[in-house]
Amino acid sequence: MNGTPNTTGERVRHYRMARQMTQEQLASAATMNRASVSLIETDANQGHITVRTATRLAEALGVRLIDLLPREPVRKRTPSRTRRG
Repeated sequence: MNGTPNTTGERVRHYRMARQMTQEQLASAATMNRASVSLIETDANQGHITVRTATRLAEALGVRLIDLLPREPVRKRTPSRTRRG
């Protein structure tokens, strides 16, 4: 991770560590198993988790669901050019 956590997994780990929780404690609070938390935190699932799982993690961590969503850089829009002729 480089600076600000960007992926869902990095964000879950960031909030878990900030709350001094183990993966086991988070898993228990979110009614899931520790291996699933580990897979999510390491992005082994390529960032694909269900809304239900993300919601349970957010509730267990005491954050909003949006706080766990990945941040993508804003891309500048360039005016489209139409070809004539």
